[in-house]
Formats: sequence, structure tokens, C-alpha cells
Amino acid sequence: MPALPVVPNVIRHDLGLTCNSDTQGLVRLHWTYTGGAPTSADCAALASALAGQYSAHCAALMSADSGLNTTTVIDLSSLSGGNAIVNTPVAGTRGAAVLPGATASLINYTIARRYRGGKPRSYFPWGVQGDLATGTQWSAGYITAVNAAYAAFLAGCIGLTSGTTVLAHQCSVSYYAGYTLGPAAPGGFRKKIPTLRGGGPVVDVISAGTLNSKPGSQRRRNLHGR
Repeated sequence: MPALPVVPNVIRHDLGLTCNSDTQGLVRLHWTYTGGAPTSADCAALASALAGQYSAHCAALMSADSGLNTTTVIDLSSLSGGNAIVNTPVAGTRGAAVLPGATASLINYTIARRYRGGKPRSYFPWGVQGDLATGTQWSAGYITAVNAAYAAFLAGCIGLTSGTTVLAHQCSVSYYAGYTLGPAAPGGFRKKIPTLRGGGPVVDVISAGTLNSKPGSQRRRNLHGR
């Protein structure tokens, strides 16, 4: 599979998470930056600083069975950009009344661009049983706590600096637009193959992240296939 196109002045930020018994959980964020492109040493320093912000604002949202394990930062501005994976252990402190592994706090992101289809989002392993008002609704207190914590996390990450690189905004990166159908498989099924954008990736600045009032689901975190 060919490499994805470069994205000028953007870093990828991967949070390697434990989600209850799933030790391979992943949440991927992106940030625009100003100044020069980060070296690998700069990426390592930014990873540690980003983990510090996550610890300060988000550890209190995770159960004792969840946590942040590693932080990865990759410069997307070239195919040989700086990159680093840093061990950044952050334990959850919210309590031990865990939810099913697939249950996630769905953060919906606000961007200026309008388009048909899903909007940028992330599925964090946050919340415990006491944060549910019903089986399909987070409590009002939990919604308020998550929204405040994410706003503080976002504010704390903007302006982080290493070398000449300064984080400017959280953003989303769209590589694809539409799809083509692959060859017919037995039974007539045809796989949808995403089409890379002809003009290059589209980067949208994220101005806010808010918790969806309904719990999200990441079924792979139930470990059925492992």
C-alpha cells in the first residue's frame, strides 16, 4: 500500500491506551503547528508534554482499569519527518466500577466546514458505571465534567513548544473523498475502496470537543477477535 500524502505543518498524535483489559487501545489526534518542522527529539519532547496535559486533565475521567501507556508524535510534513514513541504511563483515577470494554465516551469535534457524512470524532475509554444516568445516557454531571476537562486539555496543548515548533490548533485530516467498488466477491459483495483526494488532504481546525450524551461503542475493545 503506498504511503499517504504529506500534510504540511501537521503532527499526528497517537495515544496508546489500556481500555479495561484491552492493552492495545488507540486514540489518534492531529495538531497544526507553526515554526519549523520538529526533529525526532522535538517530537519526543512534545509527546511528553502532551502526555502531561492528558494526565492533568483526563486521568480523572478514566477508571482504575484504564490508562495511557505510550504517546507517539509523527511529523506529517514529509515522508521522513521527525517521529518518536515515548512511554508515558498515566493511570486512571475515577474508580473501579468499570463499564464494558466497548463502552466509550464519544467526543464530537466542531469544525467550520460543512460536509455530508460523519464529522470528526474520538472514542475515549472514559467513564465508570456511576456516570450513567440510564443504560443509554450519560449523567448531566459527567457530561459537564468531560466537557470542562476536554476544553482544559485542548487549551493546555495549544502553545506547547519544542525547538522552533509550536502547536497551534487541534485539527482533523481528511485524506479521502468518495470510493470505488472493488471486484465482485463470491455472493456478489464488492468492497468499497476509498479514493484519495486529488488536491491533497484537507485540514480542518477543531475549535471545540464536546461529549455526545449517549455512550459510544468500540466493539473491538471487547476483544472478541483476540
